[in-house]
Parts: sequence; structure tokens; C-alpha cells
Amino acid sequence: MSMLQLISEGNFLKATLNEELSVEIGSFTLKSGVKINVLDRGIIEIVPRKESVDALIVSSGIHGDETAPIEVVSELLNSIIQEKIIPSKNLLLIVAHPKATNQHVREIDINLNRLFSGKEQGQSIEHKIAENLKSKVEYFFKKKHMLIKFIWTYIVQLESQNTLASG
Repeated sequence: MSMLQLISEGNFLKATLNEELSVEIGSFTLKSGVKINVLDRGIIEIVPRKESVDALIVSSGIHGDETAPIEVVSELLNSIIQEKIIPSKNLLLIVAHPKATNQHVREIDINLNRLFSGKEQGQSIEHKIAENLKSKVEYFFKKKHMLIKFIWTYIVQLESQNTLASG
């Protein structure tokens, strides 16, 4: 079964976490007119039937051992595919680090969350993922010149507060 077929049948997590499946870029349209674009493994763009300038990113799986947000993203996409939810805004749904999730570890080589300032360079899997995510997010916002509204399931500020509180 192909990645695109699995996703269209509501098996986003299975398609994302099965590293033996080839990445299949493609799209399909729901009966409601909502378009689902598979941009990469774990990266789905949702385009509402009626054009919107508003956008929302729901990012999960930056750390592979934080699985609850991944399940939330999966349930959100399944609800959209089943047309229980009809989005009116552009959405980008991300499960960032399937390899770490599969290995039940926070990261493989380096903390992915530290690689988004634009200054980091390297050859680790996390560096490659960070570059890919940055390009997909840039594409998402440039595509429609959308207003930026980010919701991250892992917020750096909370980590900083927790570090200060425990240190």
C-alpha cells in the first residue's frame, strides 16, 4: 500500500512512521472540497475549499519521545479526512522526527529543537530535518502570503521556564 493511500484512508501515523515506505508526494480532495497535500513524510498541508489568508501550523514530534502531540496531530487529520472537521483556514500539520519516534528516543544525534535559529550547520539527521522543515514552512507561507499564526506543541519558552525553575 502506498503512503498517499494510507493517509487518504486515515492512517497518517502508520504512513509517517513506516520508514520502509517510500515518500510519496501527492494530493487528494475530499468531498467537501478540502484539499490534502502530502508534502513529505509527516508533513501535510490542508487547503480549505474557500480561499483563506489565515494559516496555522501544528507541529509535533520535534522530540521523538513526546508522542502525545503526534497522536493529536493524527487525530486532527483523521477528523478532517472523515469530514468531521471542515477547516476554514490553511493548515500545516507536522510530525517532525519519525526516526526518533520509532526508536523511542528524544533525538538521534542532536536536539532538533535547537536547530531553528538559522546559524546551525551540520550533517546530522536532525540538521537535515531542520532544513527540510524550514523550507516546507517557508513554502507554506510564501504560497499564499498568509498571516503567520504559529502553534507549536513544544514551546521553547516553557522549556526555558522549566529549566530556570529546576536550576
